[in-house]
Amino acid sequence: MCTTDFYEGQGRLDGAFCDFTEQDKMEFLEKLHNAGVSNIEMESLAFAALTHHAGIKAAVICVTFIDRLKGDQIQTPKEVLDEWQMRPQKLVSRYIKRYLQKKGRISHESLSSGSMCVKSPRRFKLVQQESESYD
Repeated sequence: MCTTDFYEGQGRLDGAFCDFTEQDKMEFLEKLHNAGVSNIEMESLAFAALTHHAGIKAAVICVTFIDRLKGDQIQTPKEVLDEWQMRPQKLVSRYIKRYLQKKGRISHESLSSGSMCVKSPRRFKLVQQESESYD
């Protein structure tokens, strides 16, 4: 579920302003849980609107770090958090590689060897330069 902010919109009590109690928070989180919500974040709606407006097909994958019914603070070690973040990146990377292979945009060998064979070096260079200009 996407909200407008990290604190009040997600039922947190430690934001700058808080107009609800611990009981209100837990009732809110239970209601979300019962509705099937398993993640609360704040960026996906803007991303989806931007890509839709630009005519770009897009998807959002979220990583859930904590069970909000058990607490609000992340207690997980950094190494574990890093691994959790890498899982969806690897999944998306594999999906993109297979999609491009099916479309004939990368070679069959690139899926097994791990390296990509670019069919259009000129286009690759252009995309690379464009990406670097935003760094």
